[in-house]
Amino acid sequence: MTATKTYTQSQYTILYVFIACLFLIQPIGALAVLLLVCYASPSMGQRIWHRNIIFLIIFSILLLAIINSSKVNDNDLFYYVRWFKRSGNTDLLSYLSGQKKKSEAAYATYVWCVNHFISSKEEIYKFLTTVIQYIFLNLATLKFCQKTTVNKGVVMAAVMLTCFNPYVFSLSIQLLRQSLAISIFIYVMVERCLYQKTHWILLILCPTIHTMTLLPVILLFIPILDKPIKKNITVYSIVLLIIGSIRLISGYLLSLSIFSDSTASYALQRASATKVFDLGEASPAAILLAVTILVTSFYCSQMQTRNATDNTSNGLRHLFNIPAIIAVFVLLNVNLSEIFARFLMLLYPFISLIFAALFRTSKISRLMFLFGSIMILAIFIYLTLHSVWSYTNLDNLLKSGLLYLVV
Repeated sequence: MTATKTYTQSQYTILYVFIACLFLIQPIGALAVLLLVCYASPSMGQRIWHRNIIFLIIFSILLLAIINSSKVNDNDLFYYVRWFKRSGNTDLLSYLSGQKKKSEAAYATYVWCVNHFISSKEEIYKFLTTVIQYIFLNLATLKFCQKTTVNKGVVMAAVMLTCFNPYVFSLSIQLLRQSLAISIFIYVMVERCLYQKTHWILLILCPTIHTMTLLPVILLFIPILDKPIKKNITVYSIVLLIIGSIRLISGYLLSLSIFSDSTASYALQRASATKVFDLGEASPAAILLAVTILVTSFYCSQMQTRNATDNTSNGLRHLFNIPAIIAVFVLLNVNLSEIFARFLMLLYPFISLIFAALFRTSKISRLMFLFGSIMILAIFIYLTLHSVWSYTNLDNLLKSGLLYLVV
């Protein structure tokens, strides 16, 4: 028995080395091989299957980070890189005191630490920030699936959807602060709702990286969202009424002298629409996406969890009521382009969780989920190659992998 086990482990070591070498030459091919390995591995035991999923996540994150590190600086990213470079010319206290948004000191501290303790190269800054975001997002997906999902094909597809969701990736480095704060929140939310663990430090980091996450953080601490709607319809209606009146409430608070010079003033300005950039009318596709997430997240919040590994019905109800309420807020502000676009960002990472919840006990063949995973990767590559954003020699990077960088 021992000899057989050792031989099997040796085989997998050789396989992982082969995949790593292939990744250097052809990263897309390496991910395709890993998908086939993950598809075949459930019959070889839980430990091997879990290890293969971890390797799939690692190589996927590496590819995403490499692509983002080659992104051309434009729009918001131009300013993020400029602020990053400026952080290398001063001490931390001076850098923090020079920030206009004092309430988002956690992000400024992160930027300064990367520049001073890791690297002053902007490519490393982009690479590392992408890695951090996708580590939190994938941890959230794995923890969610571990608690609720039985079908291993669903887990594989959910991981691919987490990594290669084009909505999430296109903004992961372009709107860097928002994406970083959202990814941390998604992880904290899953831990609190399904595992009853509150990571206070991470939770505080969310709004101090970007104040936009203050809304979902507040929703995370509203206990009524953990209760059935039918039995608490009045309270739920009050919550929705307050959400729908955020602009008016924020405008009133902003007019009070106590808030005029506080660190909360920036968040109140955004919420009250006193400082809004015209991003153009919301597209029908964006509105349809918001409606779809509203309907599916509400449905998931009402689903029974009789096939879950333990009683997580209340936790799931609270977890999916959060995107449902945010979707309502987004749709109520469809005419305010900046609020609509920025808060719609909060909903993108929920797509993989909604998918995992809808299909968690599915009897669909794992072969179909393998096909779906390959399609997710193919669509991602196509959309990235034809993106409105520019990357440095993206074609060569996808074809030649890391070898392109050294040749």
